[in-house]
Amino acid sequence: MYWLSFQDSVQALTGCLASVISSVEVAAADVGTESRVVLHGLSHQMRSYKFVVLTHFLADTVGILGILSKSQRSTITYCGAREMVDIALVSLLSLLTTPVPYNKAVMNDIPPNPDGSGHSSYHGLDVKDSDQERRKYDQAARSFIESLIARLEIAFPDSSVMSLFTTLSPRDSNFSQSDIEALLSYFSPFVNQEAAVTEWHLLQEVFHHSGYSHMSLPEFFRDFLHKQCDAFPNINILAAIGTIIPVSSANCERGESRYNAIKRLQGFFVGVQYRVFDGPGTGVQQVAGLQF
Repeated sequence: MYWLSFQDSVQALTGCLASVISSVEVAAADVGTESRVVLHGLSHQMRSYKFVVLTHFLADTVGILGILSKSQRSTITYCGAREMVDIALVSLLSLLTTPVPYNKAVMNDIPPNPDGSGHSSYHGLDVKDSDQERRKYDQAARSFIESLIARLEIAFPDSSVMSLFTTLSPRDSNFSQSDIEALLSYFSPFVNQEAAVTEWHLLQEVFHHSGYSHMSLPEFFRDFLHKQCDAFPNINILAAIGTIIPVSSANCERGESRYNAIKRLQGFFVGVQYRVFDGPGTGVQQVAGLQF
């Protein structure tokens, strides 16, 4: 959810980055600005090759993560989620070697190599540029991508056991006896292994049936196995495990948003501190961490 909003804001920023930098400098030059020192430091950091190119690099990165976020569905399973994560991982790694839309655009606006003057021109602005500055960018970009990949791998571990569930899918099954035996061995406390192998062999004819051959495991479980639970009790247990929907942290975030929506109707909302407003024009008092 946060990646989606972050995607829109960063990608919009790339279209007016030079104007934003100029605006910060104008504000920094204003004697009446209380945060003049902070703005001077900010503008100095923004007028650099590292900041300009990293901003565009981030726009490409959050675009990939935004696609991954949008692909969430109410029927998604672990195996389906892992497949989408694998695509995202490959796309993220490619950012380090292959120019993509936003990064490619900024590279057309900045000289391919520093000229030794210590500065380059970016949309009429002089930005700090040197071999060292470009090494800083490469290091920051690589570190960011490696961190993202590590976090995705932790959230969606590439478990060999989970991939074995494809043997129960008419569309994806390779009809491997060793796969079903390995799967049954892992989940042996829940199924009768010998009976399950027999059930799996009986399913082979169903797999080739024209009405089911194109189905994924969740579709096959819903349209056939679940209705034939008496004939395939052990395979039904395995299929149920393989189609479990993973819990997402988005549920609690949406829950808080829903709670806030309800509370706003009552005149107060959840935040860092719980606030209760008596009405427009009234003062706000703070007592023991609560604002009234």
